Amino acid sequence: MERELRAQIEKSKALGLEPTHLDSHMGCLFSTNPAKFSAYLKLSKEYRIPAMINHDMVNGIIKQMPDLFKDYFDENTPVVDRVLTAGPEDYKKV
Repeated sequence: MERELRAQIEKSKALGLEPTHLDSHMGCLFSTNPAKFSAYLKLSKEYRIPAMINHDMVNGIIKQMPDLFKDYFDENTPVVDRVLTAGPEDYKKV
C-alpha cells in the first residue's frame, strides 16, 4: 500500500503537479489497519505534503497508539478542524 501511495505522489510530480495535500477517500486508510494510517502519515512527512487528518483521528487512533505514530505525528502536524461534505440530497435543497 505504501508503494502505491508513493507511486501516485511520484506520478503527479512527474506530470508537473505539486500535490497540495494527501487524502484518503472516505477514510479508507484509517478504518482497517493502523499500519496503513501510519504509512499515510509517514509519506506526508517525507514529502512535506499535509495529510488530511482531523481531530477525531487524533483523539482516536493516534492517542490510542502513540508509539505507532510518534515518528510521523507531533504538535506541528496540521490537523483539519472539520470536514464539510455535500451529497446529492444537499444539492436538491438549493
